[in-house]
Amino acid sequence: MKKIVSSIVFSLVCTLLASSFAWAHDYWIKPETFHPETNSILEAGFTGSHSYFEHEETPDVTKFRLSLLTPREQILPLKLSKVDSSAAWSKIPVSGKGTYIVSAVSTRPVYWCKTKKGWKSGKKHQYDNVKSSGMYLKSIKTFFSAEKPSESYTKRLGHDIEIVPQVNPTTLKSGDKLQLSVFFQGKRKKGIKVFGIYQGFNPEKHSSHPVKTTTVENGKAELKLDKSGTWLVGAKHRVEEPSGHNVDYASYKSYIMFQVK
Repeated sequence: MKKIVSSIVFSLVCTLLASSFAWAHDYWIKPETFHPETNSILEAGFTGSHSYFEHEETPDVTKFRLSLLTPREQILPLKLSKVDSSAAWSKIPVSGKGTYIVSAVSTRPVYWCKTKKGWKSGKKHQYDNVKSSGMYLKSIKTFFSAEKPSESYTKRLGHDIEIVPQVNPTTLKSGDKLQLSVFFQGKRKKGIKVFGIYQGFNPEKHSSHPVKTTTVENGKAELKLDKSGTWLVGAKHRVEEPSGHNVDYASYKSYIMFQVK
């Protein structure tokens, strides 16, 4: 009986993930608090949505690796505690003082095609009348500190595209500037679009952001954060006709989330 129930639950989760991922757009990991106590368990939801800060879609976690970077710069794998229609949830151990990074990164590309009948999941050879095709990879990081910040925020995790703050984002106050670097395939990259949006901002369209810029030499960028509360900062880079893949383009997106005092 237990095997039958487990099989049914597994099937339902797979169906949920497959259907919801088709509409995923921007991703983030949001904890229940950005200021947990030490020696506690923190719950966080990995989610995606077309509406910022809303829990609308569950990422296909079979295509991501979740991990936790501790203040001592140890990288620990994270397991899921539950998956529902809004997010994939993890329980995060907060065992000491300092800054933590919760992350999720694509383990393999996702392929999409734009056809005359709309968007279809899969590669170009699977459909007729394909207008364009692409592969998509994402990296997501959330920063929080327990009691006091630490230098662990500077640790690079080696993602294909990765935002690395040059100041500890958990120490920022309204009106401060976030200095950051964007790495693409291990190197600092010029010309990558960067945006920032805070919870409560109502964009007229999804591409509207209160602050945005482009990386300059050495992949550096700077955003002024003039609102308190939760912020999502993203970097997006597109490579036309990437070698070794039968697609028209490759889309790389990186996100970081943190709270501004």
